[in-house]
Amino acid sequence: MNTTNAVLMTAVLVVAGHWANDKPLDIRIAVGTGGLALFLAVINSSQPELASKFAVLIMISAVFLYGPGIAKKTGLIK
Repeated sequence: MNTTNAVLMTAVLVVAGHWANDKPLDIRIAVGTGGLALFLAVINSSQPELASKFAVLIMISAVFLYGPGIAKKTGLIK
């Protein structure tokens, strides 16, 4: 998976997770997303496959962290 797509999907999951848990959105989400994108861009310049795997790992971590709350808030689970 492309690292840019994974970072954007992770950011969407984090924002949706904050919405689902009734937490306010703050600047830390934007700074964290930018830092993650920069970190993966540096790794991608020398090891693209490793950067892709890191990006997917971080995205899956966000799914495990925020997925249940998003599913409850949207009514997919009770």
